Amino acid sequence: MPSLPQADLPLSALLFLACFIGLFVGLLFGRTAATAKSETLRKALEREIEERRHALHARADKEKEIAEERDQTRRLLLTVPDVIKRLSAQLAPDEIPSVLLRLAETLLGAGQVGFFRHEEETGSLLLVEVFALPKDLKDRWRIPVGEGLVGWSAAQRALISNGEAQTMPPLQRQAVGKIKNPPGVLLHVAIPIVGAEGLFGVLAAGKIASWTSDTRRYAAMISDLGGIAFDHAHLIKRVQTTATRDGLTEIYNKRYFDQRFLEERIRCENHSAPLSLLIFDVDNFKHYNDTNGHPEGDKLLKGLASLVRSRIRKSDFVARIGGEEFAVVMSGTKKDEAFDRADELRRAISEAGFPHGSAQPLGVLSISGGVAAFPEDGQTCQELAQSADKALYEAKRAGRNRIVKHEGFSFKNWRGEDREQQGGPGNFPGPP
Repeated sequence: MPSLPQADLPLSALLFLACFIGLFVGLLFGRTAATAKSETLRKALEREIEERRHALHARADKEKEIAEERDQTRRLLLTVPDVIKRLSAQLAPDEIPSVLLRLAETLLGAGQVGFFRHEEETGSLLLVEVFALPKDLKDRWRIPVGEGLVGWSAAQRALISNGEAQTMPPLQRQAVGKIKNPPGVLLHVAIPIVGAEGLFGVLAAGKIASWTSDTRRYAAMISDLGGIAFDHAHLIKRVQTTATRDGLTEIYNKRYFDQRFLEERIRCENHSAPLSLLIFDVDNFKHYNDTNGHPEGDKLLKGLASLVRSRIRKSDFVARIGGEEFAVVMSGTKKDEAFDRADELRRAISEAGFPHGSAQPLGVLSISGGVAAFPEDGQTCQELAQSADKALYEAKRAGRNRIVKHEGFSFKNWRGEDREQQGGPGNFPGPP
């Protein structure tokens, strides 16, 4: 059997080996290319997933922001009408700060709020109302106008935040940073409350979660509302003062006297408490006017009213109920005590040294008065006034410059110049 040529075997083997190597290399490169393509696809997929994740986070943040804005708008719609209603009511000036504190807490999301009242005479701002601030700071923390965040806001009549203060020129920034907050106090913004009558104070808020352009607009709105509220309160106060005060003497007038006297009588009746009334007038006032002129008479009435107001108790009140006639209502005071107080007042007026007193018929500027008490001298205000008026008439009839207390149909007890000269207790003399 013939054998294959020796030279052909290696060539075939070589060809087979070459084919095998080519196939292996082809498979290897194909797999590498596939792997590279797969890696590219994987990376692209990861990038897409990351982008979508970022998009979802951004969308969630935006939705959260929208929800917060919606929440803030809802709070605004729920709070502002009620606050405006309260601010437009007949609030006294010292009642307004608490309303502004609540408004700042709600609209700004403030965790701390304080109202600093402007005190022009001292050139400073005093903390008078607080929310979530240390209570020992109230009525004690005083800031000079022009210093610190609050003081700068007051001096410039401008709203300012800590962030805005950092962008100021160095000198202004130094003034704002001059006052350091006490421990536990983090004030972020100072809101001036300014009205037609000037600066009323500064509302300072801190621990605000987010300070945005919208938050700043709300702060500016609080500033405007506060100024309007204070203007309104002061206008009402002026109107009330005009309606209840005497234009010349600036003490209460007859209208207010009638209203307040009735209220006091009812209150004393309900609490079974005593009540006394003194009615007095200036002796020979017509002579004073005719001799010295009406302008001098007006000065006398003003000075007399001022003296009486300074000598009565805080629980009492004095009113001008006629030309030279005055009334003092003494709540919680029995007749004998009221009698003593009235005579002390008479002495003080006689010894005050009012101008032209020596030219008066009695040689001194004096008063005569009558005292009556509830319930023994009258059950109604009108009856009490009539009893005190009768006692006043008796004081005049007995020679003036004296106080007489009502004693039914006999006026046994009186005190005045004649009695003192006679040396103590006794029956009052007959008509001069």
